[in-house]
Amino acid sequence: YRLVESLDDALGAAADFGYPVILKPTLGAGSHFVFRVDNPEEMALRHAQAAEGIRDLFWVNSEAEGVDLGPNGLLVESFLDGREFLMEAVVWDDEVYLGSIVDRITAEGGTFDDDVHHAPTSLGPEDIEKVHRAVRAGAHAQGLRRSVMHAEVRFHDGEPHLLEIAARVGGGGLDLIARKTADHDPIKAVVDIGLGVRPDVRHFTPTGVHITAMCLISEAGVVDRVDVPAEVAESDKVFLLKITARPGDVVRRPPDGNTILGFLGTTGTSQEEAFRTMNDFASRIEVTFRQQTPALTDAATAS
Repeated sequence: YRLVESLDDALGAAADFGYPVILKPTLGAGSHFVFRVDNPEEMALRHAQAAEGIRDLFWVNSEAEGVDLGPNGLLVESFLDGREFLMEAVVWDDEVYLGSIVDRITAEGGTFDDDVHHAPTSLGPEDIEKVHRAVRAGAHAQGLRRSVMHAEVRFHDGEPHLLEIAARVGGGGLDLIARKTADHDPIKAVVDIGLGVRPDVRHFTPTGVHITAMCLISEAGVVDRVDVPAEVAESDKVFLLKITARPGDVVRRPPDGNTILGFLGTTGTSQEEAFRTMNDFASRIEVTFRQQTPALTDAATAS
């Protein structure tokens, strides 16, 4: 990867790494202004969009003044051409436990804007051991001895590469997924570690429950309301339902941003059943906008 300060820098990095590459902000969250770039023409377009977009990123501008976050700029990364997995883990006295493993099953394109996940993982024992070694190396490199961890890896040429590792619990319902599909409670592990008590954790063991979960996405616009019907909100197949969008919120969609409405997760006897239920329920959630794109700037001011 390389920090780039201009389009020429980005083109040079991509030429050195070989296309496709990833263009992404150094700061931020939620895959805002993260693009897969396949050629120099795309790089010119995406670099201009990302450079403009990071000037007003919420996560950057909301930080306390005087904190050195590093440069608010852009990175070009080599592309990992494989599947992606998310782990909720615990390290205790240097032993690392993968409490849960979740598959990212999103259909990818030029943007990364609608995460869909399935658990338990489809990884076999050999690949799980590879992932365990990668996460353990990351934990030890950070000097973690007693901590919860959220980690993400992506495979390339048969080997896992760390995308993210942090001494925290994963968001977006990953704690609920861990409890449902692997009998691992990341939140309780945080409390136990804070008390100096060894968490009740084991190496990954699936419960047999299948789930799929997704970020709820919509068109761009200014939200007036989000309506969730009772047959969705009260279904015993729904284990995760969180509407984060509020009236007046501006929803931006790629390439202008990556705002979501919330999260939905459903259970099933198989991945296919859970996936069908999730998509069916998601289609019943209705969003009403005050004003739709392209007049987002004016609408945001009016609201």
